[in-house]
Amino acid sequence: MPVLDLHDEQTVARYQTFVRSSKFGQVTQDLGWAMVKNNWVPKYVYLEDDQGNIQATLSMLLTETASGKKFAYASKGPVMDMHDLNLFDALVAEAKTALADDNVYLLRMDPEIAYSDALDTELQARGYVTRNRNLAGGDARNNSTTFEHGIRFDS
Repeated sequence: MPVLDLHDEQTVARYQTFVRSSKFGQVTQDLGWAMVKNNWVPKYVYLEDDQGNIQATLSMLLTETASGKKFAYASKGPVMDMHDLNLFDALVAEAKTALADDNVYLLRMDPEIAYSDALDTELQARGYVTRNRNLAGGDARNNSTTFEHGIRFDS
């Protein structure tokens, strides 16, 4: 399972290069972002193709809630083409496996992509919970460039 080993300098460098050079990359998906959020614990997953090239990454920050369960947040992530939902499903499966022992109740993502009814419908058909209204920037259905979706974990 491709969970980023922060002691593997070569893989860390490849991960960072992918995030920083991808047209889908965001500063909050960079490894350095975890240093800004000192009360959150980072966890990183990625997918490679058959030749070992990184195809998608997800930088997650975990924090403990008052209930004792953890909340995982992938701000502006993942780093990938969000229209490739098969790749997205595979990355989410890796994330769920990586978070399995962390007592996480929710993984929330808010990728910065244009809203579309078709994508929203397909995400929901695949079992994702989407929230496109009443976000900080307004209603995503009215030309906002962000929407939010979460993956709930069985408790």
